Amino acid sequence: MIATATRQGKPDVSPVAFEFDGTHFFIGSHSQDIFHSTKKYKNVRDGNKEVALVIDDLESVQPWKPRGMKINGTAEIVEHNGLL
Repeated sequence: MIATATRQGKPDVSPVAFEFDGTHFFIGSHSQDIFHSTKKYKNVRDGNKEVALVIDDLESVQPWKPRGMKINGTAEIVEHNGLL
């Protein structure tokens, strides 16, 4: 999930796919035309670059063992030829 905010400070949270290169997280879509119309893209494009990214999963259900992390940071729009 990624959290962004509008210019007016209204929060928006969206599930996302991501790529991690060891330094940067890349958020994208298989269709950049669709991605460019999303709220998260428009929020960053319009200057509200502060974001929070949450990654979580279940390591095990027997025993119940959830795990996750939250990363706060600054987003920028870049061209990336990766898996997404």
